[in-house]
Amino acid sequence: MSDNPLQALLEVLQRLRGEDGCPWDRSQTLASAARYLSDEVVEYVDAAARDDLPEAREELADLLYMVCFNWMLLNERSPVSIEELARAGAEKLIRRKPHVFGDEHASTPEEAQRIWRREKQREKARQAAEASGAGETGGDEGEASALKDLSPSACALRQAYVYGATAAETGFDWKDHHQVLAKLHEEIAEFEEAFAGGRRERIEDEVGDILFAAVQLARKCQLDPELALQGTNAKFARRFRQMEARCRREGRRVEDLDIETMFAYWEHTKLGED
Repeated sequence: MSDNPLQALLEVLQRLRGEDGCPWDRSQTLASAARYLSDEVVEYVDAAARDDLPEAREELADLLYMVCFNWMLLNERSPVSIEELARAGAEKLIRRKPHVFGDEHASTPEEAQRIWRREKQREKARQAAEASGAGETGGDEGEASALKDLSPSACALRQAYVYGATAAETGFDWKDHHQVLAKLHEEIAEFEEAFAGGRRERIEDEVGDILFAAVQLARKCQLDPELALQGTNAKFARRFRQMEARCRREGRRVEDLDIETMFAYWEHTKLGED
């Protein structure tokens, strides 16, 4: 085995994919390996969000393994060396950060992000023009939107945040969180009106507006709505399980309680955390 750690990892993966390798590794496809890569990303994000450095290191190692594994499967279908991928990544960074590798200037993270997205839009416009055989674009035709679209598989909560953030870069944004809060109250009032009308499509639309406004409220408060919701989910699960444990100690089941007792138990659980 190579003394180079990265090369050693690739040799292990090649052995696993080989004729005498592991049946699980040999059975993976590009699509299935991508799903496992996504799982590893989620686990690393969770460890990083909790600032658990030992676990973050472990999860990042797993993520590196899955990146290399995905590269290997891609290389089997469409030959590309890992060095080529690394070179393409470096070239993209240089193109999209002219404030570092060129003559432009960015003094804040927000300015750097605006430059990155501008360069990305220009690349997409050029690629679209080349694909259509039109050469350089002129006028509005072929111009990319300022809104950043994530993959269709990305969670809607994250897409709402990204839409709000990228629209804000054009100046289309609320002044502060007070204005977003007022918008949230407005959307709740519209939901109540829709609910009274009983039309499911309108109700669903207004619920979506409430969620979108809530995400923008988090953004204006410089909070990640995904992390905030994860924290609330964990808190809800913890309190509900404590309520179940109390019921078991009393020889009861949660589902046998009336709703008033359930709420009383829930409030008691909350008080125990304060």
